[in-house]
Amino acid sequence: MLLKNEFPHRNTTQMWLIVPFRHLTDISRLNPGDKTEIFDLFSRCIANNEIVGGGVMWRFGHPRLNVGTIEHAHVNVIVPTPGQEYRPPFAKNASEHAEDYQRMLGFRDELMTRGGVAWLGSVQGILETQPAV
Repeated sequence: MLLKNEFPHRNTTQMWLIVPFRHLTDISRLNPGDKTEIFDLFSRCIANNEIVGGGVMWRFGHPRLNVGTIEHAHVNVIVPTPGQEYRPPFAKNASEHAEDYQRMLGFRDELMTRGGVAWLGSVQGILETQPAV
């Protein structure tokens, strides 16, 4: 899935998430089809959002080691603000993790009221959560 990051970092103009539809925590479990789809989404993201430069960063594994909320693998596409320093964070303090966890629970609750993963992968779910690519 290609998703616009709802919580972009400071000093960025664009942040996108490329998330394998299969829940993965270990990038070594990506199969050739996953890799092709991720690269295709990356290419579409760059082309459709007029991105001429930036960075790509994998996040994977335990959330304490990648600023995540849950253990899973995803790719970040980051366009920094020109002329402003940007350094991606790799750790949060306990209160930041607690805040993110509460936000995640809210997302989970909303997702479940809409029909769970079945809705997320449906045409309607894709239209509501993903940009046209």
